Amino acid sequence: MSQQDRFSRLRQSLANLRVDWVEIGGLGRLAVAGVVLALTVTLILGASITRSARGHLLDARSAMVAPISVHSHRFLQRLTPHYAAGFCKGTQ
Repeated sequence: MSQQDRFSRLRQSLANLRVDWVEIGGLGRLAVAGVVLALTVTLILGASITRSARGHLLDARSAMVAPISVHSHRFLQRLTPHYAAGFCKGTQ
């Protein structure tokens, strides 16, 4: 298919869309606008809710891991003070 054929088809499709737009009338246009608006709101809410849920999940995970690391640190301190001091500094 040549470039001119593609351009011709596109122009014909746009002309058909214009005719359809005129034929549906005011109420049909309002319905189309409502569908487009609903789609836009759906996409925006989907993105923002996903981002919010991910943030809450990461907060919950860090809140769950923090006490474990504190308890393991205290356990190592009680187990062997010298080993725990070297472990906390990164040298064993």
